[in-house]
Amino acid sequence: MMAIDGTMLLHQLHDLGAIGLDGSGGRTRLAASDADHAGRDLLVT
Repeated sequence: MMAIDGTMLLHQLHDLGAIGLDGSGGRTRLAASDADHAGRDLLVT
């Protein structure tokens, strides 16, 4: 069975939430955009 590191998961979610922030407090990570690539790179590495 795979174990999940809850602390690491929360850290990654927090970092992902910071990528693609727009001026109104929302997030926009359109496919193939720089923000999309940054989000994918964050989670894959």
